[in-house]
Amino acid sequence: MAGWGIAWGRLLRSSLIVLGLLLLSTGCSGGKPAATATPVETASPDVEAPVAAMEEIPAPSILAALPGRFISADPVIALTGNQFSAGLPKNRVSAAGELATFAPAWPLDGGAAGGMAFALYEFNLESFSGDPAVRFVFGRRPDDGGVFWAGLADWSADSWRWFAGPLAESSYRLNLAALAPYSDSGRVLVAVVMLGEWEVDLSLVSFEPYDEVENNDSLAAPNALPDREFTGWRGSLGSGTGYPGYDGDTTDCFSFNGPDGESVQLRFYPADPSLSLSLELYDVNGDLDDTDAADEPGDYVTCRYRFPTGHGNPAKVQLNATAGHGDYAIRCIWGTSPTADFTAAPLTGDAPLTVEFDGSGSTDDGALIAYEWDWDGDGIYDFDSHPQATTQHTYTADGIYWPKLYVSDDDYLGDSESGLMIVVGEFPYDETENNDTITQLNSLPAFNFIGWRGSLGDAGATYRGYDGDDEDLFAIDVASGDTVTFRVHYPAATGPLYLEIRGGSSSIPIARSEMVSPGLAEVRATFEAGHATPYNLAVCAGVMDGGMVAYGDYTLDGIFGPPPQIVLTADPLTGNVPLAVTFDASGTTDPGGALTKFEWDWDGDGTFDYDSGLTAIVDHTYNSVGGYPGTLRVWDDDGFASTDWVLILVGDPYDEVEPNDADWERNTLPTAPFAGWRGNLGIPGYDDEHDLLAVDTPVVAGQAILLSFTFDNPASLADAILIDASSTMHVSMSDANPVLLQYTFMGGELAPFRLHLQGLGIVPSDYTVAAILGQAPTAQLTADPTTGAMPLTVNFNAGGSSDGDGSIVLYEWDWDGDGSWDASGPNAAVSHQYNDDWIFYPAVRVTDDDGFTAAAALEIYSSAFPYDERENNDSQSKANPLALSGPGTSFSGLRGSLMIADGYRAYDGDNTDMFSFNAVADKTVHFTLTQTGGSGTQTVELRTGSYSLVAGPAASIDYTLPGTATGVYYVIVCVGDLGGQSDYSLSGSMDP
Repeated sequence: MAGWGIAWGRLLRSSLIVLGLLLLSTGCSGGKPAATATPVETASPDVEAPVAAMEEIPAPSILAALPGRFISADPVIALTGNQFSAGLPKNRVSAAGELATFAPAWPLDGGAAGGMAFALYEFNLESFSGDPAVRFVFGRRPDDGGVFWAGLADWSADSWRWFAGPLAESSYRLNLAALAPYSDSGRVLVAVVMLGEWEVDLSLVSFEPYDEVENNDSLAAPNALPDREFTGWRGSLGSGTGYPGYDGDTTDCFSFNGPDGESVQLRFYPADPSLSLSLELYDVNGDLDDTDAADEPGDYVTCRYRFPTGHGNPAKVQLNATAGHGDYAIRCIWGTSPTADFTAAPLTGDAPLTVEFDGSGSTDDGALIAYEWDWDGDGIYDFDSHPQATTQHTYTADGIYWPKLYVSDDDYLGDSESGLMIVVGEFPYDETENNDTITQLNSLPAFNFIGWRGSLGDAGATYRGYDGDDEDLFAIDVASGDTVTFRVHYPAATGPLYLEIRGGSSSIPIARSEMVSPGLAEVRATFEAGHATPYNLAVCAGVMDGGMVAYGDYTLDGIFGPPPQIVLTADPLTGNVPLAVTFDASGTTDPGGALTKFEWDWDGDGTFDYDSGLTAIVDHTYNSVGGYPGTLRVWDDDGFASTDWVLILVGDPYDEVEPNDADWERNTLPTAPFAGWRGNLGIPGYDDEHDLLAVDTPVVAGQAILLSFTFDNPASLADAILIDASSTMHVSMSDANPVLLQYTFMGGELAPFRLHLQGLGIVPSDYTVAAILGQAPTAQLTADPTTGAMPLTVNFNAGGSSDGDGSIVLYEWDWDGDGSWDASGPNAAVSHQYNDDWIFYPAVRVTDDDGFTAAAALEIYSSAFPYDERENNDSQSKANPLALSGPGTSFSGLRGSLMIADGYRAYDGDNTDMFSFNAVADKTVHFTLTQTGGSGTQTVELRTGSYSLVAGPAASIDYTLPGTATGVYYVIVCVGDLGGQSDYSLSGSMDP
């Protein structure tokens, strides 16, 4: 490996002297220091060698003249760099790509009769821009008594200058005032000498070992790699404990950019053989594009990327230490990637099937150096046929195979090609790919059909499937009034799946069904006049609306005609414990065939407790008070089922009367004040997770009502929404138990009010409602000071708060306006210290002796607050006014902030800011938006009312207001990229 690393040894004065020479194009690093320590002071140089044996070390001119850089007496170490040599005992030499480490371990006898050993290192610092300094790190240093010397080649005197380095620390830094006279055209030679009889592990010799700049632990703050080819770019990954490395992190992130159409390859080489690496490459849109992981510790990892035409963002890569820790180096190669192309014949046949592959259609701007073949598309390349582009492979087992070719060129860039399908034996599918869009529908067989075969896959190594899609589309030949049922069987342990029946070219389903566990999914629809035609069926892998995705083969059944039609009654529907109920389903029929089974779920919990066969009349006794949805499931001879239920009330447990799921069904609550009104939210429960109620309390202006909903199950949560007769929503409360809902009547409103109680999640519970009338308190808050340098202690006072019909009993404090109450108590005056430069929105909530509340808030600014924008300015009614007071006025540098990602709180976490100015007819306005920090694509827009005059994406606006322009116009600043986050500066002017 010429130019990478060599190690060599020779005998001097009948003593074994161990020599090592490390050659790097940009520097040298490696090994694993045991600890980080403060470098010791540099001693004054001794011109003469302190030990006579050191005079035998070759002069710099002799070393420079050695041919070919292979000067080792042991070619095994010189050529491979990572194997032990019997001729050089107790010397560890490792190499990884272009980075080598020579770590001599001096034995107890000093390595020679004279108790001396040394190693030589060479650095090429031609482009070195840092302060000249050599760093030495010892993984194992000698006990007291050992003497360490560092020598620098003095090229002007063709001799060595020696620096004493007592080993009081594990890290030693040799600071140089200048490279001259130690540099010859950038070449620097360093000698390390150890005197005494001690075992020493010198694990790092380097010139400022890292190019990486911390903290670069997230893709939001990557290091920018050089925009050219480079070798030996240096970084470090640590554990934070045993090896803090550069900053103790296990993740480093980088960005890189390039011209349209250009390809880049990045290789990451671990310097420590115990370090295992993995990487993730994200394209210019932020999507995961490539991954690689080391098979063994010490292996390098690689990623490749081709920049698309018209790209505006860099690509990014995240490097992770999956095991071990240590330094690493990066090599970057630019060029034009090759294009892989191949043919195969035959594509079908019985096993054993021998297929001839031809990759000679692959091209490159240079030379192709590898043709790697993946016979089955599993992501593992099984064979390299280079230098031949042609080869053959024999398939011995029936199945579908997706062979792939990967070609590499002399720039170490590559490209892959797949897409050919080889079928060995009988083809296992009825589905014909590609059927992933509305224009590629498969036609299903005539109804009824059973066992129609298809496949869903992920296009990768996990489950290649038939063509790697996660959706199959089929045409349905039906007419208005027809009823069709589809059932799909999905093999166990392959994951969820769902079906959608759609109309026309729409992706919106007419009917759909989700299988949340492996096994069976079923969807049924009666097609009515007015549906868009033609109809189609979508079979989709994954969970409806997103979630876990898994893949496999499936079979599809289609049954024409309605399912079982259930007629169910029960007698009695109410009564006290014990309550014997007779269920009667004898009127149930199956228009398309015969009934086969009746199953009963007495309490509606989803578990069917009793199979009565074909017996349609059964009895059950309820022994506990409650509301029970008695449920029947009926199966027919086509294997399809229908369900229905009736509600059984035992012991009259509820004041609520179901169904009350619509406005015209709402229950009316008693006139306030009242307590103990009983209801239920359940899935299942009384009947569902929605209750519609009416509040018929007489309206008195200035009077407040407080409704309290207390759930028996403490895990049950709900929203309570109060709506007046004009459909105006007044109050919404959630995420509490009890749910408290307070409203002060304004006067002139119509009763009754509508009350919508909606359960959150699937936790059923009974609840009780109580209501009181009274007068809500008034909250008032002052603060002193409201601005200042941090740390800032603010004195808050809510003593101006009052309650007209009682007293305030509780003050709750939210220091930063995040909606969480951080402190509470009976005192109206409190203090809080702010330690960060920012803007805060502290608030107080006061509660009176009746339980009514009121809140007030204000703003606290740090003296270094970075924004001119004032939140909340996310709507036109809250727009910030701009300093455009008329013709000839202008403003510049208005500072604001936008965000979407949770990790960037920004100013208030919005993705839209609004600003306003008064229109002046016939005048031209100019606005310019400049991004000043963060990421994401910003746009600026001009509106009048809800009408957009100039829309994004744009970074500037020039617009002449019409002669009829009056009123307020709005400037909208938005961040468009999902996950974007950025500060901005806005400037504007109006022509004279």
